[in-house]
Amino acid sequence: MIMQILGTLILALPLATITTKALYFLFGAQISQIPGYQLGFPLIALAICLPFAWPAWSKVWNLVCGGFYGFGDMVKPVIIDTSALINGKICLLIEDGIIDNRILIPRCVLDQLRSMAGSSDIEKRTCARKALDRVSMIRSTARHFETPKLRLVDEDTMDFVITAYAKKHETKIITTSKTMEKAAQIEGVPVINLQRQEYKTQSPEPKIGDKIQITIARNGENPGQGIGFQEEHMIIVENGAEDINNTIQVEIIKRVTTQGGILFFARKVKL
Repeated sequence: MIMQILGTLILALPLATITTKALYFLFGAQISQIPGYQLGFPLIALAICLPFAWPAWSKVWNLVCGGFYGFGDMVKPVIIDTSALINGKICLLIEDGIIDNRILIPRCVLDQLRSMAGSSDIEKRTCARKALDRVSMIRSTARHFETPKLRLVDEDTMDFVITAYAKKHETKIITTSKTMEKAAQIEGVPVINLQRQEYKTQSPEPKIGDKIQITIARNGENPGQGIGFQEEHMIIVENGAEDINNTIQVEIIKRVTTQGGILFFARKVKL
């Protein structure tokens, strides 16, 4: 943001100087008797030029300095949709610095996840709560994090609203949804599908019998259970509720595949 403001001023000041001279030439003689007019004209000229300099510098910064981030136009802001948050790979990409952009998670996506988190469907509820935990992680890890408010009208789909916003504000979309990917491509919006091979990340999966250390983040679905994470993997710990916010050693005892992903069950290891 600082570079954006400085760059905008660098472009705007020469334009404002030219505009000021034009204003003096056109109106200087008529209002030269008004106190402070010498300061007023430059300020008016700057106000005229700033709206043009801001998007112009965005394009220059994206073109010239993109290599600093290693991904060219990856300096563009990125919108993360619901499917990418549920998938979880996005967290690894942000933690590893592969995605080092301004992160946008629309409020309508958060609302959708909160609604799913209250669902009577256990799998849907678990997936949504995992995704909300990832939002908290992204908020604390990303350099720049925002939750823009997108207007979602009844007849609009989430894909349509996010794609329209991304097109207007020149942002990328990160998703795992083929529907979202297709909608973005039709509108000419850059899109990254994390399900495609070139964007897959490998995180070692815990095996039954492995002993690992995790931090218990919150209560589980059943009484006494605690939930922690190893990378993108959710681990449900027996009697882990009493250790919330503490790091403990656990042993993996079970692996379950659900519609929303893989769950691991563990028990605490006595030290």
